[in-house]
Amino acid sequence: MLQSEIIYNLKNLKAGGIQSDDENLADAQMAFIIDYYRAKLLRQQAMKHGSYNRQLVQDLGKIEVISVDPHECGCPKGGCIIRTKLEIPKTLDLGNGDNHFFTFVGLYGGIAFQETSWQRAPWDFYAKYTGKQPKWFIKGRYIYILNPPDPLLKWINIQGIFESPKVAIQFRTCDCPNGQDCMDLNNFDFEYPMPIYLVDTLVKMAMEGEMQWSVMDPPDTLNDSLDSN
Repeated sequence: MLQSEIIYNLKNLKAGGIQSDDENLADAQMAFIIDYYRAKLLRQQAMKHGSYNRQLVQDLGKIEVISVDPHECGCPKGGCIIRTKLEIPKTLDLGNGDNHFFTFVGLYGGIAFQETSWQRAPWDFYAKYTGKQPKWFIKGRYIYILNPPDPLLKWINIQGIFESPKVAIQFRTCDCPNGQDCMDLNNFDFEYPMPIYLVDTLVKMAMEGEMQWSVMDPPDTLNDSLDSN
């Protein structure tokens, strides 16, 4: 389902089935509300069932990585030498005991790297069996790669469940040559990463919560930009 369709449904419910061209809430505000209640609903689902639906996962595409000084991440010389060039969009905290929700970090079209942490990274080099295997961790909004399979590695792939699905889509700049298929900042016509059976629950939560106050302020059905009083 497109996010624009969810926005339309919320506006339609708010207006009691009457559409107006000067609604109180702009589409961008509606999208923020939808993202907020999506995060809240998914956290509830994850804590209840201990799992996630694959429809929630978004692929960031080909992500450029650059060489960095090992001191930047506190790793031994020759270790942590590669990180993402750009900051990675924020992932959801689904209450799984971690502060991020990446489902894949590894070679583009290839194998996944093993996850570690910034605190543990300096000691991973001395692990007897896995010390030379590629590993990744997140520090700030960057992902660092230890022991990259190729010191000249230029691209990796990252997938996850992100706070703002639209931001995740817009991040795929390297997959948009000459601007083709790149998303307009004001366009919400994209497939929203949400199982269809949860959309009704999301809309209900939004109407009962953030949207409820605005129901008391009817839209200007005459489209004259004047108060209805």
